[in-house]
Formats: sequence, C-alpha cells, structure tokens
Amino acid sequence: MIKNKIIIFLLLTIVSSCSLDKDSGFWNGATIEKRKKDRAERDANPNNETVFSKKKFFSKEIIGNQTVSLGKIIEKEKWHVSGSNPSNFTGNIEFSGLLKKQTKKKIGKNKFKFFLSNNPPIVYQNSVLSSDNRGTIYSLNDLNQINWKINIYKKIDKKKYKSLSYTYFNNVIYVSDNLGYLYALSANTGKLIWLKNYKIPFRSKIKIFNDKIYLVNNINKLFCFKISDGSILWEHSTVDTRIKSQSFLALSIDKKGKIFFINSAGEITSINSSNGSFFWSFPTLDSIMEHKSDFFQTSDIVIDNETLYFSNMNTNTYSINSKTGFLNWKQNIESSLTPIISGKSLFILSHKGFLVNIDKKTGQLLWSKKIFKDKRNPFSTGIIMGSNKIYATNSEGYISVISATSGDILVQKKIAKSIYSNPIIVNSKLYILTGNSKLLIFE
Repeated sequence: MIKNKIIIFLLLTIVSSCSLDKDSGFWNGATIEKRKKDRAERDANPNNETVFSKKKFFSKEIIGNQTVSLGKIIEKEKWHVSGSNPSNFTGNIEFSGLLKKQTKKKIGKNKFKFFLSNNPPIVYQNSVLSSDNRGTIYSLNDLNQINWKINIYKKIDKKKYKSLSYTYFNNVIYVSDNLGYLYALSANTGKLIWLKNYKIPFRSKIKIFNDKIYLVNNINKLFCFKISDGSILWEHSTVDTRIKSQSFLALSIDKKGKIFFINSAGEITSINSSNGSFFWSFPTLDSIMEHKSDFFQTSDIVIDNETLYFSNMNTNTYSINSKTGFLNWKQNIESSLTPIISGKSLFILSHKGFLVNIDKKTGQLLWSKKIFKDKRNPFSTGIIMGSNKIYATNSEGYISVISATSGDILVQKKIAKSIYSNPIIVNSKLYILTGNSKLLIFE
C-alpha cells in the first residue's frame, strides 16, 4: 500500500513539473523559450505576412498596388543543363508566342506510372536530349527525328525505375541516376565513353564547373568527380536522415566557384568547389519541422549576385546572403519549383497553384494570384518566364500564361493528360515534356 502511494506521488510530481503539448506530449523550458523567441521574431518583422500555418498551404490572393519593373528580355540559344546554367538563373527569356503553334513527338515510354516526375530536356547543337523512366536516352534533331538512343542498363536493373539527370559539355553528355550510376556518352553518336557505378543513388541534378562534375548522393554527401573518367576527387559529408526522399536535392554553383547545396535534413551548406573546404551552413527547418525532414522537398537554389533564393515544401521561401550564410528574409510560402528572378521581382509558384510576386530585396509580397482551380487536387509542376509573361504548368496537363507585371491570366488551356516536368525556352521555342513522355514544342 505504502509502495503504491509512493509511485502515485512520484507520477504526480513528474506531471506537475511539465505542461502537456498536443503534438509532443510535454513542453520543457527550451520549448517555451523557443515559442517566446518565435513570437518576438514575428513582432519584430511585421513585413513578413503570416500566410502559412502548420499543415496549411499558402492560400491568399493579394491585389498589387505597386509598379512592377522587370529585367531585360534575353535571348537563350542553349540549355545544356538542368536550370540552364550552374547557378539556375533563367531570367526573362525571349518568347512571344501564345501557344498557337505546336509540335508533338513521342519519346520513349514511361513504364513506371506511379512515379510522378519527369526531368526536362536539354538543348545542344540543334538537338534535344530527353529520357524516359526506363532509363532510355533519346537525342532528336531539329526535325524531331531520332539521332540516336541508348539504354546502358543490364538485365539486373531493367525492371527498376530510373530518374536521370544530364548535362552537355564539350561534345559529351554526362549522366547520373537514382541507382548510383555516373557515365559519359558521345553527344554525336550516343556511344558510351566511360561508366562508374557508385551503388548509392544520386539525388541532385548533375552540374559541371571548371571541368569537374558535382553531385549530391542519397546519404547527403557532396562529390567532386574527374570529368575524364568519373573517379572521385573529393567528397564532403553532412548529416544523414533515416528515410531517403525520392525528390531531387538542390545544387548550385556561383561564378567564383562556391557550391551551395541543400541536404535532406533541410540544411543549406556552402563549399569551395576546388577542394571541398567548408564555408558555412544554415538550417532551414526549425525544431517543430525536424521530425518531418524525411519527406523534405526543396526547389533548386537560384543565385543572383550575392544572394541565394530557394523554397521548400515544409516551411518557407528564403533569401540568404551567399557570402555569410545570414538570412536576409523569409516568407511562409511553400514550393518545390525553382524561383524565377527578373528585375526587382522574385516569382514563386506555390504547390497549390498560387503565383506570388515578391520584392527580392525586402521580401515584401507585391501580389499573388490563384492560377489553377482545385478540380481534382492538382499540384504545380513548372514555371518559366518568357517575354514578360509567366508560363505555369500543373499535374493535370494545364498551362497558364500570366502577365508578370499584373498577375492577370492571359491564356489557360489543357495541352496534355499530365505534366510533371518544368518547361524550358530555347531559341524562342517552349519545350514541355508530358507525363506520358511526349515532347511538346510551341513557337
């Protein structure tokens, strides 16, 4: 009896020293202090509108009342790598079409229907390179005729889903995949030049800088490879996570050779591209979200002068100083699509189809517009700017043309059964790869 009373007394003492929390079960002193700190931060930053709360997506339309000044329209004659260049900066590309002319070309066959992702094509030497999720790579000429095709996988890997990333450099196509293969092909013939199997999936888009290949793998290691044979020059490890995401991780390189990458724990790290030495790191997930990092999805990092811009699906859109790693601002807008920068504006297409125009220096929301209606719960899949217009796609196969200055929807129509890749613009042509591996070209 006395023993039972002692146990009850101890339990009451433990409970009375804690406060219940509906998510974690208890509040400790550190949790209370963090909540006070978060509240103080919100009070100190009134310009950061609260447009995102836990378990909710951005869902606010804002009418613009300021003049939007866009950057100069540029001609783009090549698209050699995902994101167009090592820094993923695309800008305001020349394309005046309103989707009136269209060319279709079936490219391969997507065998694995349950994987809702496609990598956009690249364009080099008047050729278009694309792939399907069986791992077959196709090179097409400007008449949409096949130059060559190749599948390097042996019988043991034939039935596995393949997610490829590729880049063109000095007449060679370099390819990485989610199985751990890294290989090089002749851009003219498709002939295999060399192949390495590192047996741990690569999770970033492949990048080349100063004749070296850079990739992040499934356990959050950044690798630098020799371009001549794919052998490892150096590697840099960061914190690993338990469950491996199927999404691509962000990787970007500035003109001075600084590498910026985001791992699956939501941490952005700056590294020297020449030797792998560490500069700084910054966590983008707070303690409330850390337990969800196993399902982390991020956009690519876009570099604009000395500022980094990126979003993720868990929390925010960020602006970070590339030299110091210090936060400039953040807005509670979720996206896994690469931001577009033009003039003083940063354009974000949220997961649920809101196009948001943000002042890139201050983080102020200039306007936002709901682009896609929630008929069958579609999600956004791509965004690009062409001649002062935003071209946005979603998973239901719709494309919208939006004025980048006002947010007004100019055109909206269904062009495919599904779209899961980002559009690109090259030589005043808009390229879109559909979910069933059809290449659409608009002039």
